[in-house]
Amino acid sequence: MIFLFRKIRRKLMQKNKVTTYLLYAIGEIILVVIGIFIAIQLNNLNENRKLQNKKNVYYCKLLEDVRQDQHQLERLVHETDERIYHSNKLLGLLQQEALDPLEIANEMLASVSLVTFTFKPSVSAFDDIKSSGNIGLLDEEIKEKLLAYYSNIEGIVDVVDINSDQAVRLFYDTESYSKIGWPLISFVDEAIDSSLVDKNQLVKLVRADQSYRDELISDAVYFIGSGARVKMLYENLSTDISTMEESLKLKCQN
Repeated sequence: MIFLFRKIRRKLMQKNKVTTYLLYAIGEIILVVIGIFIAIQLNNLNENRKLQNKKNVYYCKLLEDVRQDQHQLERLVHETDERIYHSNKLLGLLQQEALDPLEIANEMLASVSLVTFTFKPSVSAFDDIKSSGNIGLLDEEIKEKLLAYYSNIEGIVDVVDINSDQAVRLFYDTESYSKIGWPLISFVDEAIDSSLVDKNQLVKLVRADQSYRDELISDAVYFIGSGARVKMLYENLSTDISTMEESLKLKCQN
């Protein structure tokens, strides 16, 4: 196109048509400017498309992390329900006139099973966005929701950890492990070397002394209350996760 204008200009100059030449020259300049403008616009469109794709990838990764949070939470709520069930069973056993140390020891153990495995949010996508300096790519509303989401999780996990640590302390805080039936628990019983230890004497000691009833009743009540508190916190967190998931689903365009 530029070559064509140049050829026309040359002919016009040869014919001494200056005015017409100037018009063609101006037209050529305008054409070049328009070409540059179009090129810039196309480049901007391409860059915007790349930026939007990058944002979309981040939103989808964040969504995947939040969904992992929900799956983890469902498992933890189930485990908490199991501990509450065994804590109630323990309390029921302790209310009976004749105590069975083996049953009590097993239910005591089940009451704190996996209690220290508390919620750990999936933060790989959010950490990647922050460390790469791309936090500004996120929409302001989403960014504020994410910051509030992870801040709320931190507070909830702190409370859950306090409850869990106390449950473990109560479990191990006893004057006599033999009295509360530890020698009768299967993995402890298997570890006791009968060639070195008289197991019958241990069993007699366990069954002869049931003075631990009141202490264990108190522990069982704490396990139930602590479990109920943790479950309530997890259920509140589940609502937050669902809200965050819905917000990210609108942004993640697969």
